[in-house]
Amino acid sequence: MKKYTQKELEHSFKKIGLCKGDVVYVHSRLFTLGMMENVKSKEELCGRVLESIFEVITDSGTIVVPAFTTQTARYGVPFILEETECMTGMFSEYVRCHKDSIRSLHPVLSVAAIGKYKNEICVNASSSNWGLDSPYDRMFKMGSKTLNLGLVPFHNTFFHYTETLYNLPYLYNKLLNIDVYQNGYKVDKSFFLSIHYLDFNVIYDLDSLNALEEKEKLVENIRVGSSVISCAENNKYCYYVLKALKDNPYFLLKTPPFFRLGVVPFDGITQGRDNKSKTGAYAFLKD
Repeated sequence: MKKYTQKELEHSFKKIGLCKGDVVYVHSRLFTLGMMENVKSKEELCGRVLESIFEVITDSGTIVVPAFTTQTARYGVPFILEETECMTGMFSEYVRCHKDSIRSLHPVLSVAAIGKYKNEICVNASSSNWGLDSPYDRMFKMGSKTLNLGLVPFHNTFFHYTETLYNLPYLYNKLLNIDVYQNGYKVDKSFFLSIHYLDFNVIYDLDSLNALEEKEKLVENIRVGSSVISCAENNKYCYYVLKALKDNPYFLLKTPPFFRLGVVPFDGITQGRDNKSKTGAYAFLKD
């Protein structure tokens, strides 16, 4: 397993495009990079990586990590904003627990942030995971970048943001039945999750996305230790993914979903059903 230095890491961040003042969303699999010299624990490694990113983006920048808690949706356990452990790796958990971090309120797909714009990203975000005024929507509008540490091929959660933005037919808004707590009190608020249907053979195949990244030069890569680190500008990245989805709504899938006529979302004409609603936005359509 190869070794690398903290200075080498900082130099590599600059080479792939990180700059002063950046909002940086970080995916990480640190063990694949190998051993950082003179580091003796996981906590020290995470601290050095955090320090290295801030060395480049400075105090005017912001670091954001996925602090996902899929165990809440899978097993029905409550989400406690200040306590529930994230399932997205040791660096994300290190950032979540950091004394200067703040976490967004979502029982499944929260984020944790440190830096200048942590409040603007995390505080009072919408109930949606990827939708309007979510942390991802806010980061997108801030011109953020995604940084991958040791993940090959490049992974960017923002492709899910583009799916939701494009309102693709294989997605729906799942209303969550999870108890949520903040500051010791139960939160009286509905949360939802943009997620794909389970019963129409919706299978992701990101080979086409990887090919698009290479063709349009969306990702900058550099070798560090035993693996690579990578960076992408999220505005540019989402532009090209949306363009591909416009040409083919199933661009991110292995095959088009096996929708069935008469079953939502392919439920056919509304004759006989639309008359059930006598009020609301479409009341003008009734006889």
